[in-house]
Amino acid sequence: MDQLYFTDHLLDKLSRLTEVPLTVVEAPAGYGKTTAVYRGLTMAKENARWYTAVASMPDTSFSWFVRQIGENALENPDYPHLISPQAYDACAREAGQYADRVRFGGQGNPATRQFQPTILYPIGMDEPIVRHELFNPLLPVVPFPDQEVDSVLDTIARREHGLALYLFTRDRKWANRVMRTQQYGGGCINEVCLHLMVRGVPFNGTGHSGMGAYHGKWGFREFTHPSTVLTGSRFLNLPLREHPYAGRKHACKLRLLRWFER
Repeated sequence: MDQLYFTDHLLDKLSRLTEVPLTVVEAPAGYGKTTAVYRGLTMAKENARWYTAVASMPDTSFSWFVRQIGENALENPDYPHLISPQAYDACAREAGQYADRVRFGGQGNPATRQFQPTILYPIGMDEPIVRHELFNPLLPVVPFPDQEVDSVLDTIARREHGLALYLFTRDRKWANRVMRTQQYGGGCINEVCLHLMVRGVPFNGTGHSGMGAYHGKWGFREFTHPSTVLTGSRFLNLPLREHPYAGRKHACKLRLLRWFER
């Protein structure tokens, strides 16, 4: 990269990009000059992939999916299936409603109840698919400008609370603030799902995503019912609980009851 000129700020950004597996999707010609960035990345990182966006995003840009589950997930014997025919039908029906925005996947097999991992893009913040829990392999992607992230979080906070919240960022201070101020069952920063595997901590939803918690003592407390039982004495009776309370003879009982209630 010493044959190219970059500002210190851009050089820092590029050096961070080379630390992770990388796929770059370039805007169509006419939206900016990217030749220097392209040369810098490809010189510094052998497995950087670069694509120029066209009418639809090329399937090869999702090579990490293919690497894990193969070209067609429906032919992978280890790929799971949906829990019931009703769940499969709901998944296929919703995918069909966004067929023009499927960027990856989108096919299923009703006989095995398997449906490919499916990325839907772009999706609006107020569209039906992002206003309810999915429990299927559809991933709607909602684009927004970076400067509007607080508005997006406000919208999320006003809606039903999700089972999980996952953030991907290098800004740990911002991530901690979001985790403190949002409501959700559980979550991760720069990870997914692993919070379910931590021993000794609860797994739970909140509000619409589920009440209560389980795992370890949390599960025992949730699925057992504590009952209070008192055994009285045949020889001792407390007249304080018995009428009457009027008159000089019984007025002291009422005063004692009021004292106990303080």
